[in-house]
Amino acid sequence: MAPPFKRRKIAPLSSQPAELTFDPSARQEYLSGFSKRKTARKEHAREQAIKRDKEEKVKERAQLREQRKEDLQQHVEAVNAVLRKQNALANGDSDGDEDDTFDGFSEPKAPVVDESEAEYTDEEKYTTVTVSAMEAGNASDSSLEEEDAAKAAAAVAKAKEAAEAEALRKKKKRPWEKPWKGKDGKVIERPTQKKKKFRYESKAERSMTRMKQKSKNSAQAKQRKSAAD
Repeated sequence: MAPPFKRRKIAPLSSQPAELTFDPSARQEYLSGFSKRKTARKEHAREQAIKRDKEEKVKERAQLREQRKEDLQQHVEAVNAVLRKQNALANGDSDGDEDDTFDGFSEPKAPVVDESEAEYTDEEKYTTVTVSAMEAGNASDSSLEEEDAAKAAAAVAKAKEAAEAEALRKKKKRPWEKPWKGKDGKVIERPTQKKKKFRYESKAERSMTRMKQKSKNSAQAKQRKSAAD
C-alpha cells in the first residue's frame, strides 16, 4: 500500500511578492558577466593565498626567533660552565662549580722560578744539570724577531722574483711588439696601415656591379662550354 500523500506547507500570502517583473538589463549582465565573475574569483583566491603566505611567514619568523633565543641561552650557559671550571682549576677551589654568576677572569699568577740542580753519575762520566724556568718575555721577543726576519726575507724574495719575471717578459717580446730596424740597424717606427673608409654604393652602382658580374659569369660559362666541346 502506498504511503499517504503529505501536504506541503504553503507560505502565507503576505510573504509572497505582489508582482514578478522581468529585468532585461540584469539578464544581460548575468549572461555577459561569466568572464568577469571568473576573474573576480581568481583575484579573490590569489588574495587569500597571499594572506595565507604572509601568516605562515610570520609564524616561521616567530619560531625562528624562539629557536635562536633558546640556542643563545644554551650557549651562554655552556660558556659560563666552562669558565667556572677554569676558574676553579686556576684558584684551586673545588666548589667553583656551585657559583651561578660569572665575576670575570681571574688574574694569572706569576710563574715561580724554581732552579734545581741534579747530579747524574756514571761509571765513566760525571754530569751536573741545572734546571731553570725560562722567562716568557724573552721567548716572545725572540719569536717576534724571527717572524719579522722571515717576513722581510719573503718580501725580498718576492720582489726578486717579480723583477726576474719582468726582465724575462721584456726579453721575450712577441713579433709584433719588437721594434723595426732598418738596413743600417737603426730602430724605425712601425708603419701604420690606414683603414679604408667604408661607403655604401648607390643604386646605379649596385646595378652596374651586378651587370658586370653577370657578363663575367656568362663569359666563363661560354669558355667552359667551348672547352668541353
